[in-house]
Amino acid sequence: MSNSPFTIYFAHGQESGPWGTKIQRLADKAKALGHGVESPDYSDLKEPEPRVERLLGLHPETQAPLVLVGSSLGGWVSLKASEKLRPVGLFLLAPAVGLDVFSEASPPPHSGTCEIVQGWRDDVVPPKGVIHFAGQHRCILHLLDSGHRLTDQLDRIVELFTQFLSNLSQFPDNNDPRSEWEREQETHFQRKILENQRPPPTTQIFPLLKVRYRLLLFGVPLLLAVGRVMSVPSPPTSPSAASSPSIPMKGNEPRW
Repeated sequence: MSNSPFTIYFAHGQESGPWGTKIQRLADKAKALGHGVESPDYSDLKEPEPRVERLLGLHPETQAPLVLVGSSLGGWVSLKASEKLRPVGLFLLAPAVGLDVFSEASPPPHSGTCEIVQGWRDDVVPPKGVIHFAGQHRCILHLLDSGHRLTDQLDRIVELFTQFLSNLSQFPDNNDPRSEWEREQETHFQRKILENQRPPPTTQIFPLLKVRYRLLLFGVPLLLAVGRVMSVPSPPTSPSAASSPSIPMKGNEPRW
């Protein structure tokens, strides 16, 4: 294992700087764990798209395995950049998703793992939109009793970040651009196909056998009874009655 198994790029929010309170605490923890840390300065760029271009221009993918960490607007920047950088992990703090103020409201994550920390009392990025985003993309979501800045939950965030780094796979399949969730879904789909090709279990066969047994038990006697009724001979008819027409008579004269 090298001294820096991951290279972590932080993306700060719109009103903060590259070494704000949250980033500084997380960066210190990452360094203590032996990871490499970079935090570009985007404070001169107010719009998110130029920030993405600046991040891509630094070519952080050459320092793989790469982890992107973004706070607020930096969360949007990290998500958008992940489409080309394909990091092994995304760790987002109150990401600016679900807002109709950018060119793309909610860029999808393109990474093996995506975790989000969101405050219940966030009045800048509504929790409802973040919850929907996390559910849509199968992200791990941590909801904390905090506001948008999350500074009163720093100890808890550092714990979550440490666990996040510990859970990351160090050597992902770089030839497979799919996320971990996409690979899991394909495996689940293939398993369903195999299950549909198998014969039905005995729990499904037994009810069918019971129905057939009941039909056999009650149906055969019924058919035999119907057969007996149909096979009863009709009473014989006398030859004279059969050959002579029946003519009503009154006395000895015919009735025409």
